[in-house]
Amino acid sequence: MLKKFDTSLMIVLVWGIFVFTCIFAIVTLANRPKSHSIFRLDSEYTICLGAKDLTHADTIKTQMQKICLKHVNNYNVSERESFFSDNAGNVSSTISLIYYFENAPLESVQNIMDEAILNCNQNYILLKEIKSKNTFYRGNDGR
Repeated sequence: MLKKFDTSLMIVLVWGIFVFTCIFAIVTLANRPKSHSIFRLDSEYTICLGAKDLTHADTIKTQMQKICLKHVNNYNVSERESFFSDNAGNVSSTISLIYYFENAPLESVQNIMDEAILNCNQNYILLKEIKSKNTFYRGNDGR
């Protein structure tokens, strides 16, 4: 009879320890501090297209919107005026359209460049790849 009591007691103790461990784990995970940031290592790609003037730049932006959204989900574009001089010292300017792609595969960016060369009257396109560490900051309140 004593042996049966010891076995039953052992089963109850094991179950008790198991239940306590489960409850402790659930409470600990529920009360842990929330992370305020998410870190990722990515490659960012930037391409640069040239335009003769603002009218040409607007035409390129319209065409590039169709091309880009066919290959990537999002992108950013900025417009800059670039200056250069020739061997005789004559200063010229052009409009540069800078396209930024984050979280896009290189193959998609290359497809965009191939279509842009054909459809946007470009002789070449400058491609820049940057290895970056991106942080999505959530704020101090842990939202």
